[in-house]
Amino acid sequence: MKWSVLRITEKAIDEATTELKVEGLVSGDGVGVLSAACRKALARSRQVFLDLTEVTCIDRHGVGVVRQLEARGAKIRGTSAVVEALMCDE
Repeated sequence: MKWSVLRITEKAIDEATTELKVEGLVSGDGVGVLSAACRKALARSRQVFLDLTEVTCIDRHGVGVVRQLEARGAKIRGTSAVVEALMCDE
């Protein structure tokens, strides 16, 4: 397994809304960590926002997981220019 540096901070906006601030590398093991954190948040909250502003790198598996999370109802709140370009290229 590939080790990656990823930090996810969960913040309750209100009773029904959660924000996950994602920082660092969404690659390797981090892809599964992000997926699990978002699935848990979606199970507890009606609305989940993913703040990807501080993501410095995302691999193709990470892009696929973010798209799956969007399909399950998560909303992207912010991205860096690099992440946005990678999301569009896939």
